[in-house]
Amino acid sequence: MNSTPSAYNELDSPGLGEIAIQFIQWFVRGLVQPVYSLPFYRAGLKKGLGWAIFFFLFFSIIQTAYTTGRLAIRISEMPQDLDEIQSSGELRSITIENGIASVDGTQPWIVSDQRTFIGIDVTGEYSEIDTNRYDNGILLTKTAIHILNPDGAYQKYSLQDVNAAFGDPIVIDEGVINKAWKIFTSIVLIVVGGVSFIWNFGIRLVYLAVLAAIMWALTQTWRKDAQYSDVFVTGIYVSVPVIYLYWLINLLSPVCLCVHTLILFAGWTIILRFILPPTESTPGTPVVADSI
Repeated sequence: MNSTPSAYNELDSPGLGEIAIQFIQWFVRGLVQPVYSLPFYRAGLKKGLGWAIFFFLFFSIIQTAYTTGRLAIRISEMPQDLDEIQSSGELRSITIENGIASVDGTQPWIVSDQRTFIGIDVTGEYSEIDTNRYDNGILLTKTAIHILNPDGAYQKYSLQDVNAAFGDPIVIDEGVINKAWKIFTSIVLIVVGGVSFIWNFGIRLVYLAVLAAIMWALTQTWRKDAQYSDVFVTGIYVSVPVIYLYWLINLLSPVCLCVHTLILFAGWTIILRFILPPTESTPGTPVVADSI
């Protein structure tokens, strides 16, 4: 019987709706199965680099929403604290003029708990947020605003730039402090969200691509036919449980990003050894990659 491949291909080609459903199913699997399933990594190699990058994009969006949401919750608790501060006279007004901040009230003014730091200090006693002690926070100094994102990203903005963007001088007193706080926190959340997404997706993807070149060279020592794209795809999915573990470790005790890299290298190497095992060949016989 004659076959008609083109007709079958048209019938078998999935529509956009089916592709979307398949991706959602794959994305949900990708949030959990990299933690425990070697067959998931083999399936990931079959899906290819495009699916891996799209997965990483949506995973980065979730990370960004999580970190920004944590900061938003903490900020939402501040208005009541501000009312108490105003009534006590601890912080009567803040003026930012010509890129210099001045404060009428107690200095330095600090609110902190085990993980969060919020401070205003124009005396110079606090020049930055201690990233070894806190995992998120905001600090206004005499010349800059410092923001520590929950994902570890640290930003510093000159008050000259703030004046240029919002006017000079900026006076925040008891009459406008709540309104100013809402505007300020909205800007902070937008900035933190944008920077967090760039960090989680753009910078981390480039970071993984560079590390993949090193891992590919290492994989060549036992698997000569290993492809860079396969190593890169594996690294993207390995990064999921590594990020989970890094978050857990940070909850117990803050650690530097080098710990994340060491865990990533170890996990990446172990998974590659399992899904791309050494190939055996005899003289004159071409090497055939294992079925994945």
